[in-house]
Amino acid sequence: MFAAHMALIINGEQIDDEIIEAEFRHIKGHFERTLQVACCERDPEFRGIAKDNLTSRALLGQESRRRHPE
Repeated sequence: MFAAHMALIINGEQIDDEIIEAEFRHIKGHFERTLQVACCERDPEFRGIAKDNLTSRALLGQESRRRHPE
């Protein structure tokens, strides 16, 4: 399945393993549907994309909260 201790920490904000795994499954499913691939060879690439996506979302959210505090 996936390696333990994959959590990301971005400027002190933790992204849990479950969130990373969900994003990975979403990305892998998308590629399986659109490119009709069904192998695990690209899993490291898909995990990297998942982490990049989540990092970008976290940074955008942090900046948004900094610029527009409630």
